[in-house]
Amino acid sequence: QPRPWTQEPAGSLLAASRVRQNLEAALASHFDLPTLLHVVLDPSRYPSFDADLRDAMDHESREFLAQTAWTAPLTELVTSRRTRVNAGLAAIYGVTLPANVDARGFAPVELPDARAGILTQAGFLVARARPDGPSVVGRGLWVVQALLCQDAPPSPEFEQETMPQPSPMTAREQAESRMAAAPCAGCHVEFDPYGLALDGLDALGALRSVDDEGSPIDTAVDLPAALGGVHVQGARELAGAIVARGRFTAWLAERFTVLHYDRRGRGG
Repeated sequence: QPRPWTQEPAGSLLAASRVRQNLEAALASHFDLPTLLHVVLDPSRYPSFDADLRDAMDHESREFLAQTAWTAPLTELVTSRRTRVNAGLAAIYGVTLPANVDARGFAPVELPDARAGILTQAGFLVARARPDGPSVVGRGLWVVQALLCQDAPPSPEFEQETMPQPSPMTAREQAESRMAAAPCAGCHVEFDPYGLALDGLDALGALRSVDDEGSPIDTAVDLPAALGGVHVQGARELAGAIVARGRFTAWLAERFTVLHYDRRGRGG
């Protein structure tokens, strides 16, 4: 039988350092940040991605999650342009590193208007990248699971030869092909649009207007029904749509209520 819920006041619980650390770790896990530690990027395409930059990405995002969780409305997880960066991250984000850095070389900055919280942070984007570049599918699924707190659609069963054959297409053309043809369409229409809205960022999270082959990038999309089918362009408008639906914080609270019950009840 599940054990009863604790009767301790929430304030007392949250004041305990162990509880705060557990919640911060759960946030990082929910947003799939640990995957960053296992990503391999092609060094010929991304020579700056080394152990130091990976560590900086992880530090930035964990600190951002913790600070936002304790000091700001949860909606700022997807809307805030405030973060802390070191020299490597400043180069990715196109900002000047302030002189007042801490012992780790980090300083607070406000990012350009195109940025939108965790949607555009380097660590989260790298965590969903392929070795050769950004992944529309990976990013779209991450939005569905981490920000909309929904389960990923199940993959349909089909013969391999029914899949569209590879050809020299842009990421948008590939996505539009998947969303238009069976058996892919039924699932990909639910998450590819989110990935396309984020395609103006490369695998490391730097802003871009053309892809690796020099083709112009179009980030304008009609979002899936989960966000009302609204038309957006780019990460900032996607973030606005997520918040405007009025369910982001409720989705997140529901997900963490389940986690809490599992750990205290069935998980002991």
